[in-house]
Amino acid sequence: MFYMLYEGFPVILGFILTLSYYIRAYKALRRLPKSFLQQMNLRKSKLLWYPSILILSFLPCVIDNICEIMGAIDDKRHGIRFARVVISNSIGLTNAIVYGIQRKLYKI
Repeated sequence: MFYMLYEGFPVILGFILTLSYYIRAYKALRRLPKSFLQQMNLRKSKLLWYPSILILSFLPCVIDNICEIMGAIDDKRHGIRFARVVISNSIGLTNAIVYGIQRKLYKI
């Protein structure tokens, strides 16, 4: 129980805060004039690129933790553990790629 409180609570709190701020940003984009959005080539879907990268990057970690809690055999989790190490350690690279793509799109 203490383990869940110690590690689970910060993750859940961070998820809730991040989700609420992305919803606020999405609503703020909807209030902007459509002509401005078209002129700047802004789309609401581009707002979700970073959270999508984070979800995909940490999904193997979540799956591995769920397998561990459920008592899955270690021999059957080699693939997910490999993905967990490789993908979660490349979060900086994926963030840089998304940042570079978005920056290139908006370069005038």
